[in-house]
Amino acid sequence: MHAKPNAECESAVSFVTMGSKGGDHHRTNLFGDILSDLCAGLMGGLGLAPGSNIGEQAAIFEAVHGSAPDIAGKNMANPCALLLAAADMGGSGTTQTFAEALVAELKWRN
Repeated sequence: MHAKPNAECESAVSFVTMGSKGGDHHRTNLFGDILSDLCAGLMGGLGLAPGSNIGEQAAIFEAVHGSAPDIAGKNMANPCALLLAAADMGGSGTTQTFAEALVAELKWRN
């Protein structure tokens, strides 16, 4: 006899097999982490997955894969996830203004 899966497991199976119909998905930290990693695999890997944790008074936007210290300084990091997370913050900037701000910051640092 198999144990009945809990609501979080049923939700994960439904999310993966039927996809999202849009909207936000609110989960506990553990299951949110599992779902975000699973979905990252479906879309091409952790290097492409942005993440956001939004609370009532604060929010953090980040690359799901973390800081990748193992490849620091090797000129091989993929910035896509971080750039997508920045885009998730919203705002009214255009691609052009975003690119100009990014280039200006990179020039300032060098």
